Amino acid sequence: SGLSSVTTKSLDIDNDGVYDFDIVKNQNYAVINFYLVPKNNNKIVCVGNIVDTLNVNDLISSSSNFGTTSSTLLYFDYSTNSGLGFWQNAVNKFIGIAFNTATGLKYGWIRMTNVNTIAGYGYNSISNQPILAGEGVINVAENVLLSDNGNNGDGRDLRIKFNKALFENKLNDYRVLVIPTAKVANFTID
Repeated sequence: SGLSSVTTKSLDIDNDGVYDFDIVKNQNYAVINFYLVPKNNNKIVCVGNIVDTLNVNDLISSSSNFGTTSSTLLYFDYSTNSGLGFWQNAVNKFIGIAFNTATGLKYGWIRMTNVNTIAGYGYNSISNQPILAGEGVINVAENVLLSDNGNNGDGRDLRIKFNKALFENKLNDYRVLVIPTAKVANFTID
């Protein structure tokens, strides 16, 4: 069996001081297992006991297929090079959730850039009302990297890399402002 480690990330979706879900990573030399645990009778959109991957704008509502028990995000066995779960190669997907609050049941989502990274979460503040996966996300480019690939001194040699905005279809264009160091102190966007 060997040594194993367990890591738990507790999520308080609405910041009320009550943890709503735990994401648990259990790993040893041969197996890694990520699973999502609903707390306080909360719910997760699942297919059987496997956490489903939702796309941006998928509806999360009372008609969603919810599970109420610990559900697998990803189970992978290194010794057989085989896995179980929809999150093995998932990138920028959502988990549909429903959680109980003092004012009623709220529908929401957890955005995962991959099975190991939470990018954010959101919920409909009106009880028992549906929400679209990703609804309310600030629509900006992410992971912007700038590199100077030469010594032209005039900006022609700059390279900019970024991850596109989640709702890129709602953008007209991306804009980048490059300000010379000597002018930074007096620069404003106005």
